[in-house]
Amino acid sequence: MAKIKTVEVGQGLIPEGHYVFKVDDVDDSKYEDFGKITINLITKDGKKFSERFTLLKADGKLNEGAQKAWSFWVGIILNQWGAGESDTDDLIGKYLEADVVHKESDQINEKTGKAYVNANLENIKSADGFDGAEDEKPMVDSDEDDDLDDLDDL
Repeated sequence: MAKIKTVEVGQGLIPEGHYVFKVDDVDDSKYEDFGKITINLITKDGKKFSERFTLLKADGKLNEGAQKAWSFWVGIILNQWGAGESDTDDLIGKYLEADVVHKESDQINEKTGKAYVNANLENIKSADGFDGAEDEKPMVDSDEDDDLDDLDDL
């Protein structure tokens, strides 16, 4: 019998509940070409959630619904409304709180025959930090690449 070390592979869908999130990163690398932005959020205990915005339609025209959603999110995260323009870097390190709710999609997975389940945020509002302490760091293993090197030691 062989003992084989396993590694962390992700957590899947974030469980339903009330969370305080920190904006961990804003990926705007696809904004110029495709109008896409992703806000990556993390909880104090390392649970992750991503909110994606497609600000341009396929024909290159402005997606007004997504623009309004983006403006709403920026307003909440920065706790300022009507700024007119925002720098995505200004969002990083800010906090928000929200309820995670699971909703079944109308789309059916062809392999399982079951509806897809999406995690959505509701009741979103600004927050000052994880339980009031802004400088706390989420509990995340920051050197994931190093974990893979541990396999070489076996």
